[in-house]
Amino acid sequence: MLVTITREVLKEHYKDVVNPEAGSEYTAVSKQVQDAIDGFSGEACSDLRNTMLQEIPKRIDDNLLVCRENCEEIMKLLDDDTLDAALDAMRLTEDGPAGAPPKFAFMLSSVRGKLQETIDQCEKYQNSNSQRVKGLVDNLLPNDFRARLFKAQTDRSEAARKAEVEALIKRGGSVKEKFEMIRKHQNARRERLAMIGNMQGVYKSMLTAVGVPESLLSFVKTLNDENGPIEELRQRFVPSLQDLASFAMNLHLLSKLFFQQTPASADAESIPGIIVQAARQMATRAAAYLEFLETQMSNAPWFISPAQIKSMQGKDLNCEGAISVEIGAGNVYDVEVELESGSQLCWQFNVNSKDIGFSVG
Repeated sequence: MLVTITREVLKEHYKDVVNPEAGSEYTAVSKQVQDAIDGFSGEACSDLRNTMLQEIPKRIDDNLLVCRENCEEIMKLLDDDTLDAALDAMRLTEDGPAGAPPKFAFMLSSVRGKLQETIDQCEKYQNSNSQRVKGLVDNLLPNDFRARLFKAQTDRSEAARKAEVEALIKRGGSVKEKFEMIRKHQNARRERLAMIGNMQGVYKSMLTAVGVPESLLSFVKTLNDENGPIEELRQRFVPSLQDLASFAMNLHLLSKLFFQQTPASADAESIPGIIVQAARQMATRAAAYLEFLETQMSNAPWFISPAQIKSMQGKDLNCEGAISVEIGAGNVYDVEVELESGSQLCWQFNVNSKDIGFSVG
């Protein structure tokens, strides 16, 4: 029998794991970006700050979406046509023959590649994590037509979501609209998992009857709980991702201030160089930290045996939905079950060698 891991066990599993810190160059450039932002004065600059800076989220996936969104927004600012028009409006061209490329445009041309690297790293991790969760679910479902039906339904849903995003982009949707839609899809996935995990009575029994194991229902129920096992991962790993998301947000703000409010800065000519260095450091940090995080997630013991939990905790099993009890021959063991009004009680026995499994729903 496998049971869903608890937050306490996950904490024990990660007790010796040390978060890799950002390098000194990353920290120095982050300060330069913030100082450059603070160097812009005026009401228009203040309004832009208030409009663009948002609250940093608490979930791993949401922080990666913040990074991706802000990187895509900066890339849009650095589009050839947009960049040329902005630089022409600022009249930041070098002395020289007509048609010579502006110095700043040449410097900023390398930024797009680094921003794309950051986006690719975030997407790579998110795709890998989605496949990891899918693999967990697939391994717990019965290996027959029921698993194939579940896979087909999931694939159809994901294909529909992907097509919706592609249609938005095709009709000229903004970067903001694109990520609002992606977040809407992500929230829909979470709500669906929570709904399945919280099913009670006859509905839960129907899921069990078609082959959905109790351990999987417990997993999806606790997956996003504030005090569930994922919260331990958030406490340990999200602060570094929040720092990365904040870095991307500040870099976007600085880029926009540079193009829209250049006269409001006393040192505008230094800003393109800061943007170049910041994009490089962000890509380096994202690659290193997400590689570390991928290793931690791959090694996480999401489902383990009661014996493993007892060994790790040094005490009796403490898992939601599962206990192990020895009952002597001829003895009676009573289990009290709380039912909501109108619910039905369903039960199921299963036998494995000398062990008897008993579940209620």
